[in-house]
Amino acid sequence: MRLDMRALLAQAKAQAKRSGKTRYGPTDRIVTLNMGLGRDSVAMLCLLAEGKLVAQGRKLSPSDIDAVVFSDTGAEWLHTHGIVPKVAALCRRLGVPFYMLSKPSDAACALYLDEAADLRTEARSEGIKAKLGSIRHWRKKTGKSIEQKARIGWYHLLPPIRDDYYSRATIASRAKADCTENHKVAAIRKLIDDLSRARFGVGNRGWSALVEAGEALPHLSLVGIAADEPSRVVHMHPLDPPATRTPPTPRKGQPLIPRFTSVHRPWKYPKGRKNSRTWSERPGGWPGPWYVTEAYPLVELGVAKDDEQAILDRHGFGGTYKSGCWLCPHQPVGWFWVLREAAKGNKQAKKHADPRWWGSVVEYERAALEANPNMKVIGSYPSIPIAVERWRAKNPRATIEEVMQKDYARGGSGECTTGECDHLDAAIAASRIKTRRR
Repeated sequence: MRLDMRALLAQAKAQAKRSGKTRYGPTDRIVTLNMGLGRDSVAMLCLLAEGKLVAQGRKLSPSDIDAVVFSDTGAEWLHTHGIVPKVAALCRRLGVPFYMLSKPSDAACALYLDEAADLRTEARSEGIKAKLGSIRHWRKKTGKSIEQKARIGWYHLLPPIRDDYYSRATIASRAKADCTENHKVAAIRKLIDDLSRARFGVGNRGWSALVEAGEALPHLSLVGIAADEPSRVVHMHPLDPPATRTPPTPRKGQPLIPRFTSVHRPWKYPKGRKNSRTWSERPGGWPGPWYVTEAYPLVELGVAKDDEQAILDRHGFGGTYKSGCWLCPHQPVGWFWVLREAAKGNKQAKKHADPRWWGSVVEYERAALEANPNMKVIGSYPSIPIAVERWRAKNPRATIEEVMQKDYARGGSGECTTGECDHLDAAIAASRIKTRRR
């Protein structure tokens, strides 16, 4: 898409002027705390409550945070939804808005999936890509407040994650990690657009023009990644300090990112390209977007996984579990076993999982395998049920709570024993780079 950047900048300045804001300093940006409702992100919120949270070398107070936001994928574990009231209550005490970006209603999603199937069939016959924007009926309701939009699913472009992939006879890919991008990040960035319009009178597109012109800093999303997971950190924005492009080994208590002291110098367009360019033409090959970047407070503070328990205990969140989707290919095989146990009526398992989810995830994989025999959720194993059977044979004495309290082991190998799974953090970091090229 080719845009007249000069015209876009002029429009953004006019919008900002109408809102009464014409100059932007280092603190004039939207800051969201991305809340996954797991141990990392809840620990960030607790540190914020203690006045200890740091991002890009600057200590943050609750007044610096525009929103704490949780984007629901539609496949969250029951224990994840279980702490929403406690998180919302803490946010109220801090005076920080908490938004839960729900998925659209079941009826709206069913209608979308029916119409999408027809459009995809027509598009395939014509050799083109289906355009689905017109059938997202839940997004046609305008004039709503941010709270109302969050409640009706307006910020999401897709139905719940399982239904989305199942309708296309595919699975969430460990290599692409597009599930996070499409079902969490995209919704949060649409919220950022609304927050920016409310505070500055300028949306994401206009803010990108201001950032490129050197007149504003990108908005900031705080992401919960522990200090002992440095390979998951991805610094890509041209304004991210060069030292953090490849994350150094964190040292406990020592910030990794220098403080922003002023708005950056504008990016100079290549000769002859001042008026228009495609979004993909970025300095250093960076794919965008300009209007937002990420920071990793736990990494800056040197807070590792083992350090989180004490932080959580101080605020009554000591029993918080790891968050994630119950169909995630990165989760330990034991978590799929918990789904099976819930389906069998195990009361302890039913505290974490709906009994219907086991049949749902098995059917989800079956449909994908029917379309492509390589679409296996768990490594090289023929199917989830077989992987679970073999895992249980190797872990006959593992209990539900022991399994659910283990770290979220990436890799999901069927060869795992409890707590001993291979990690694919480097591959996940690479996939995060790919998914941001949008």
